[in-house]
Amino acid sequence: MDTQQLGFDGLLASAAEDNRLYHLKRRTTSLPGDMSAGIPYFKALIIQIDEAVRAQDWECVQVLDDEAHDLALKLNGFDPGILAHDDAPGYELARMTAADPGTVPLWGQAGEFTITIDSHPVRIEMRGIFAIGSLAGFTARGVNNDQPFPYRSFISSGVPCDPDMTPESFAYELVRRFVDEERKAALPRKRRKAKK
Repeated sequence: MDTQQLGFDGLLASAAEDNRLYHLKRRTTSLPGDMSAGIPYFKALIIQIDEAVRAQDWECVQVLDDEAHDLALKLNGFDPGILAHDDAPGYELARMTAADPGTVPLWGQAGEFTITIDSHPVRIEMRGIFAIGSLAGFTARGVNNDQPFPYRSFISSGVPCDPDMTPESFAYELVRRFVDEERKAALPRKRRKAKK
């Protein structure tokens, strides 16, 4: 084993990390460095993201989404684990800026509300900016234990292209589609008549 080569590889990795950190710190100079200033900044980002989604300005949405992630990264001492545990900056920012329970959140805002599918109440939990996949990711679960709706996670690859669609109508459409497809899959197939 060539220990000199391993040492050189280590030096290269260290230099690359130093370079990444240097550029990251330069890019985030204007962002708040503590949670007390970060929370109102994050709230303002959510409002801007909601406006950009409604305007169908996807380039702006991406820029603001990147800025939100950079903020959480800076608040985490530039460690990438912004969602590593319950008190990590990503979760803290989402919690401190979440919509009031029962209120439909803005695009990019975390929050919980209830929709009704075939007379069954279904609790929707929007994950907000830090959702897996996109800011439109959410989970749905039946409010009553005896209803035929399981817990389900909806990881969306994007947000709707309809400017009038809210997080509530978006969640309703996806859950409605899921329920209809599940029912269709459960229906017995028609038997074909045997040819004589």
